[in-house]
Amino acid sequence: MSKDTHETMTQGPIPRVLLSLALPTMASMLMTSIYQIADTFYVASLGTQATAAVGITFALTSLIQAVGFTLGMGGGSLISLSLGKQEKERASQIASTSFYLALLLGIGIALALGARDPILTLLGADDQILPYARDYSFFLFLSAPLFTSSLCLSHLLRSEGHTGYVMRAIVSSGLLSLVLSPLLMRFLGIQGISLATLLSQLLCLCLLLYPFFRKKTVLSLRLFPLRASSLRLLPSILFNGLPSLLRQGLAAVSAALLSRAATAYGAGAVAGMSIAGKIFMIVLTLMLGYGQGLQPLLGYNYAQGLTRRVRGAALFCLWTGTAGLVLLAAVCFLQAPFLISLFSTEEEVQGIALLALRAGALTMPLLGICTIVNLGFQAIKRPVIATFLASARQGLFFIPLIFLLPPALGLLGVQIAQAVADAATFVLSVPFLLYFLRKAVDKKNGKG
Repeated sequence: MSKDTHETMTQGPIPRVLLSLALPTMASMLMTSIYQIADTFYVASLGTQATAAVGITFALTSLIQAVGFTLGMGGGSLISLSLGKQEKERASQIASTSFYLALLLGIGIALALGARDPILTLLGADDQILPYARDYSFFLFLSAPLFTSSLCLSHLLRSEGHTGYVMRAIVSSGLLSLVLSPLLMRFLGIQGISLATLLSQLLCLCLLLYPFFRKKTVLSLRLFPLRASSLRLLPSILFNGLPSLLRQGLAAVSAALLSRAATAYGAGAVAGMSIAGKIFMIVLTLMLGYGQGLQPLLGYNYAQGLTRRVRGAALFCLWTGTAGLVLLAAVCFLQAPFLISLFSTEEEVQGIALLALRAGALTMPLLGICTIVNLGFQAIKRPVIATFLASARQGLFFIPLIFLLPPALGLLGVQIAQAVADAATFVLSVPFLLYFLRKAVDKKNGKG
């Protein structure tokens, strides 16, 4: 680790350092959300079956993302701790092990292309949807190694502090996808959109590998996994990345259960809940990006025993993040009719989405504590607590609620289930936040 980077992380003004790490991460995640929503918009013009086909493949996309997030965030938080102790060789071993495993698992997913019809049928594709799902998923399967390894690399680079470069790489690949999707769709139909995704991921991976090839990083990607010492790092990487795996996996399960619950009330309910969810997800993505920007700062300083600085960074991120969420919640609540009209003009759809979005807006400011405490424990290598908190929002609360509330309240139960789950997650998170600030960071016998 360079002397300048170490001094910045451990001595630089917390607001400036945090914002320099978090803003690029937020921009990167926002860009990813935008081009995913744009893809949905393009596919909708091809008809109901095509739109359904994209929905069917959501679980596959979530699996690919889960691999990249698990290894990237699991390895990234360990790298920040290692660099905080100035253990460069160990940090490079972790980075190499994470990257090569992400690449190998991505190749494994790509090889499942030969069995895509049974897989798509298992995911729910019927005879009408299957042809579209088969076409769309072809390049999606092939892009898996690019997707998993680029997601992993983005987190590894962020753990070293290269958030600005990661942002530029992701934004560049996102813009390429936005340009290519409608162009290739004219010639290849729905398959053209997934081809645009593959090409954008190829560009992203090349851009993220560039600083390693040019030796502009502290980390290096060598064949460390061939050594027994590197293989012994795998359990720690996977265990530390488990919160990300549960967070991503349970989100996919929850989305599927929400759609199934809404289906009982007609297509309008499904569409309305989907629209509210997309708007809400943009806000959640921004908060998650802000928290991920905090993680390297916590990791560096926790490794040095700078407990006062760890607390200060966590509190600054918490208060500023909550203030931002209050502002966004007010916009979502007051401007809900306008936001929803951007996606649909049908009165039934708008009415259902309106209540769901406003219910979500009421609990939106609570997500700051939920996010920061979860990512904070992951950053200081407390994976058991982090895993429990990561599974709480969707697994512990939302999944039971989506089974209990609709039978009792009807459609209203579907509309408010996520908001109730978020409120419950907030109540659960408060004592963990107090423990984090008062005791957890002192386990290193810090310098105060």
